[in-house]
Amino acid sequence: MKTLTLLVVLLSLSCGPSADIVSKHNVSFYLNEANWTKLQVDLQEDWMIEQLGNLGVAYRREDVEKSMRKTVVFVYDSPIPCYAGLCNGMQNGTKLHVVDRGCPAVSAYTHELMHWLQEDIRGYVDYDHKEIGVWQIADGAPSRSCP
Repeated sequence: MKTLTLLVVLLSLSCGPSADIVSKHNVSFYLNEANWTKLQVDLQEDWMIEQLGNLGVAYRREDVEKSMRKTVVFVYDSPIPCYAGLCNGMQNGTKLHVVDRGCPAVSAYTHELMHWLQEDIRGYVDYDHKEIGVWQIADGAPSRSCP
């Protein structure tokens, strides 16, 4: 009995808080009081996946969805410290940090997600934003998912 109790305690200590939202593409969101909804996130992700698919084999749907399953998003209420001082978003591997601007479509979510997709799928991060087509998609998201 003591072993079982110890195991339960250890397991509970190793598990952090559960995500506020998990999108249909299995991206975990920690909202920190932002009012984003699962529907808003799902619409945003669906749009981005569809647009990236139009670019051809570079961003195949199955590769994009596989990369997204590894992604965790932390949403903040004010600009976050970054290499440039204060930023609206920052990508650090699978972890995306974005500032809440009311909904996912007007935040830096898809921009930072694009950095991660490039890193995971293509093996590089385009910090200079030279791959024009993907940045038009990442930064050109429609606000249809916003209230």
